[in-house]
Parts: sequence; C-alpha cells; structure tokens
Amino acid sequence: MKTIRLFIFFLLAGFSANGQVISLNKKEISVLKRLVKNDPGVKNRYVRYEKAANAALADTPDPADTVFSEGRLASDPKKIVTAYSLLDLDKIYALALAYRITGDKKYLHKAALFLTAWGKRNQPNGNPINDTKFEHVFEAFDLVKDALTPADRRIVSTWFSKMADAEINNPRFNGTGATGRNNWNSHRLMVIGLIGYAVNDRRYQQYALAELPKHIEKNLYADGSGLDFHDRDALHYHVYSLEPLLSLVTTLKRAGETDYYSFISASGSSIRGSVKFLEPFVTGEKTHEEFVNSKTDFDRARANNNEPNFKIGALFKPDHGARVFSQAAFFDPALFAIAKKGYANEEAYPDWQSVLAKVKR
Repeated sequence: MKTIRLFIFFLLAGFSANGQVISLNKKEISVLKRLVKNDPGVKNRYVRYEKAANAALADTPDPADTVFSEGRLASDPKKIVTAYSLLDLDKIYALALAYRITGDKKYLHKAALFLTAWGKRNQPNGNPINDTKFEHVFEAFDLVKDALTPADRRIVSTWFSKMADAEINNPRFNGTGATGRNNWNSHRLMVIGLIGYAVNDRRYQQYALAELPKHIEKNLYADGSGLDFHDRDALHYHVYSLEPLLSLVTTLKRAGETDYYSFISASGSSIRGSVKFLEPFVTGEKTHEEFVNSKTDFDRARANNNEPNFKIGALFKPDHGARVFSQAAFFDPALFAIAKKGYANEEAYPDWQSVLAKVKR
C-alpha cells in the first residue's frame, strides 16, 4: 500500500514539476483572470470561449476512431464525418479554459468526459497532418491535468503517448523523402514536443529538441523563404509550416530550453527570418499569386474541386498569415501591430493568440 501511495505521489509530482508550459501556469492564470475582469478587450475575447463551454455542457462526445483528413478532398465522405467529430476539440479547449477562469467544476467534469472519450476511442496512426488537429487538446489537457483524477489523467496521457510513439516510428520519416523536410515534419515535431511537455516525458522532449535544429536547416532558407513555399508556390504552406514551429519553440522557451525562434542554422535559416519574410505579404506591401507553379497534384485537385483558399492564381490573403505574428509576438511584442494589420481588425486583441502571448510574456 505504501508503495502504491509513493508511486501516485511521484506521478503527481512529475506533472506538477513540469508545470504548464504549453498553456498557462498558475501565475499566468491569475493575470488572465484580472485581465478578463478589467480589460474589455480581453473580456471580449474570453466570453466567446465561456459561451462555447456553456453550450458544450449539453453535448455528448463524438470521438473518431480514426481521423480521416490529410490527402482527402473536402467532399470526401470520410473527411466530412471526421470534421463533425473534430468539432469536439474546440469544445474541450473552451471547457478547460472556462474551468481555469471560473473555477466551476462543471466545466472540469465535462472537459474530463470529452478528453477520456477521445482517449479511449481514438487510434493514432502517425500522420502528423491529422494529429496536428489535436494541438488545442494538448493545451486543454495541460490546463486541467492537475485537477483530473489519476485514472482520467492516465487515460489521456496514454493516448497522447501512443500518438507521439506513432509519429516517432512512422517509417516515412526514416529516409530522405520530402516528408522529413517539409511542413509534415514541422507538424510532427510540434505534436511530439507538445505531448512531451503535456505528459512530462523527457523522451519526447529530447526527440523534439534533437530534431528541431536539423529541421530548421532543411525546411527554412537563409533568405527567409522555405521549402514549402517553393514546392507549393504558396504562402499558404509557408504559414502552415511556421505555425506549428512557433507553437513548439514557444513551449521550449517557456520550459527553459534554447531560444529556437532566434536560432540560426548552419545554412543561415531561422524561424525569425522566415517570419520576417512573410511580413510584407501580411501588411499588404507585397502580393503573391498562390499555387501557380505548385509541384503537387493535390493542389490542382483541390482547385478543381472549388475548395476555398486553394484557387490557383488567387492572391494570398493577409489575414491567413496574421496568426503567425500573434504567435511570434511572444518573442517580439512589436509584431502585434503586424497581426492587427493582417486581420484588418480594430479590436484591441485581434485573436485569442495575441491575448495568450501577452499573458505569457
């Protein structure tokens, strides 16, 4: 009995020692509570989540056994069914956030119900473009993990570990193929790294730390552009590779690791430089016709399917890159202004990410 108590103590201590580096720690939650109360701009952003959380209280989890999204057209029946299931993910984050701000356990209990339902049913298969959709679930778990029962925490952490293991063991990343250098690996490393800090598993943390510098060298270029931009001839994919990288490097910086936002690789590339490359396209100083010379057949298939945001030759929309600057504002607060310009938004905080970046600094 004593051995069991000690095991539980050290398990809980492990989670506590790791803290909340993905989401918000106790001090930051206190700051956010004050801002929700006293800053109308923050309150305006937060109340949308509380409203969503209240609506989710009446909902039943709809977990997907397998996520079908990557490589499928929007009209694909399996992708459509998956999309309905994935509506749960925003509900989970809203419930977790509402619990931490209000302290009302009805939100915690519902968040736990959704988290464990997904943990019991979903079977990860190592596809980073599918797994990246769970980023906000990693954050949600990080917000509430200390308040979950040990049994519920174990269900979710086991699910996350299966996801990270499947990503690490995916044979598509063992060779010299494009997936090991393009946006797929950006999402893959984000998934592995965030899970590492969510469940406090040093194996996953060390894997992300070891692979990230190599990926920055291969994925991003010294002039600020990158492999995805040139392969797809689309800023859409430059953004799609930067967003997960920014999520990962923010977490690493908060965990006391190297500042990989400013890190310059052997080739001269850096995340900071690639954010800077994007800036004139978000401010409107430059424009870019998307996908015109893409080397990927799937881009043409989506265009032929009349999918929004994938029309060949359409100009890149500044608001599609604005979140990159809300994220990067954690490292450089001056970038808030670029995010606001990109969104063409008069609100004090153009998105929730800009609130989080302020609280975390």
